[in-house]
Amino acid sequence: MTKSTKLFLGLGILGMLLLAAAIIIIPTLFVPHHRPPHSPNSRCANNLKSLYNGLFIYQAEYGEYPDGQGSALWQTIRTKTDILKNMDNVFVCPFTKKQPQPGICHYRGPNYPVTDEVDGKTPLGADLPNNHPDGTIHVLYINGMVELVKPGTPEWERAEKYLTK
Repeated sequence: MTKSTKLFLGLGILGMLLLAAAIIIIPTLFVPHHRPPHSPNSRCANNLKSLYNGLFIYQAEYGEYPDGQGSALWQTIRTKTDILKNMDNVFVCPFTKKQPQPGICHYRGPNYPVTDEVDGKTPLGADLPNNHPDGTIHVLYINGMVELVKPGTPEWERAEKYLTK
């Protein structure tokens, strides 16, 4: 028996499996992983979730929900919470392809005072109409859920009823 055959047989099955795993896994550690950019739909939904989180950060910091209706509610959160102060991109729907600017908000807010007694399925925020090229809007509900809504549906009508610029 040659020296290399003795070494090969001496490794055993477990050793061979570990060697094979190392040969397969180690090279993948050095390959750069490129993630495709997030779609405008997912970025828009995430923007609304960030506004939702900002609402509750504001409530935790100040002990009450902010005054204001429509996009003025989001502007209050933007100016009075540290977490959203420098995140202008959260206030711009990615479908508009416009550059974020302080004071600009592409999302509607509630036309009612926000309180803990509001029904969880009540719309809290949404895109401005015509943000999306296909006419849809993302609607943020008071329970934190975000839904893509088509025009003419009951969800669309509900958003129109409870939201304002």
